[in-house]
Amino acid sequence: MDSTTNTREDLVRKILQTQEQLRHLLAKIDTVKSEHHKIHTENQVLEKYMDNLMSTKEMMEP
Repeated sequence: MDSTTNTREDLVRKILQTQEQLRHLLAKIDTVKSEHHKIHTENQVLEKYMDNLMSTKEMMEP
């Protein structure tokens, strides 16, 4: 094998490793997006709950 073949093989190996790393990063991004959406929705529910508590408290005050 000559040095050109080794260089090409190394380059292909690096490309494949980079593609695999990219796949992992994309999967992690999808997971984080999903978690963010879930937490955002929970926060909206909590905000409505707190608003309802505050308005109930205001109605009960003399």
